[in-house]
Amino acid sequence: LYMRGTAADSLGESNAACKDMLAAEKMNFWPAHVHLLAKCSDLLDPKLVAGERLFNQALKQQEKADYDGAIQSYTEAIKILPDSAVFYYNRGKVKRKKEDHEGAILDYQKAVSLDKRMKEAWAAIGVSQLYLERNAEAMESFNKALEADPTYALAYNDIGNILMQDNKIMEAIDYYKKAIRYNISYTTAYLSLGDA
Repeated sequence: LYMRGTAADSLGESNAACKDMLAAEKMNFWPAHVHLLAKCSDLLDPKLVAGERLFNQALKQQEKADYDGAIQSYTEAIKILPDSAVFYYNRGKVKRKKEDHEGAILDYQKAVSLDKRMKEAWAAIGVSQLYLERNAEAMESFNKALEADPTYALAYNDIGNILMQDNKIMEAIDYYKKAIRYNISYTTAYLSLGDA
């Protein structure tokens, strides 16, 4: 459907293209949603369109290091779509960039309350907790990330780092090896293992 919609769009048949993209989006095909947002937004929920436009604006502000602007745009997007775990997660990342770790943790926690499987948010909670020297809490958060995805290399590596700080070298090595087993391209885990 997506390919047919793309072909229809290239032939100038926008109604047919939008119809096919709408059908492809219902099958959770993300590029179709992007097309709909760009060329057929009248077929989408206006709140969704407004929220996603603010989200995209926030991403652009982030790229330009306009962190205050990005936080404001994410906040406006959240007002429109308060059940978006991704919006909270991304706002938390910007807050962490500004070294507002407590604020970041609150956003990440809201994200995982909306989507318990969001491993990135669980790990981000752990990273901010490490910055605040709350290692025991960070360990719990990284373990929650592993509950969400038992193959999440970053969480294994970060647990290994906590174990190294606690002078539990052999346990740390095991976690670094697990990180490498689940992502053989994860160079940070190799460096961590080498430092152990």
